[in-house]
Amino acid sequence: MGELPNVLKGIMNEHVFPREKFQSMENLCTLGTNSLGHFIMGKMNPPLNNPNTYWQGAWFVVKELFQEHRQAVAASLKKKFLKGMIKME
Repeated sequence: MGELPNVLKGIMNEHVFPREKFQSMENLCTLGTNSLGHFIMGKMNPPLNNPNTYWQGAWFVVKELFQEHRQAVAASLKKKFLKGMIKME
């Protein structure tokens, strides 16, 4: 389970974060047809034999990755603003 965060972080950075910043808990913790979990499990290489068991722990990691990403973006924006790189109109 040590590589779980690294694999998920790579998928999130490449496929999810450019488009998504928020997800509902329902969409996050299930593997329904159009859910985020289903999308992420579809990006696993090689595909997993039992994605349901894997996702029971993985969705917690994905939730944390969303929080970390939003915090990093907010911190970066604040830093740029305080340095005067972003001008308010």
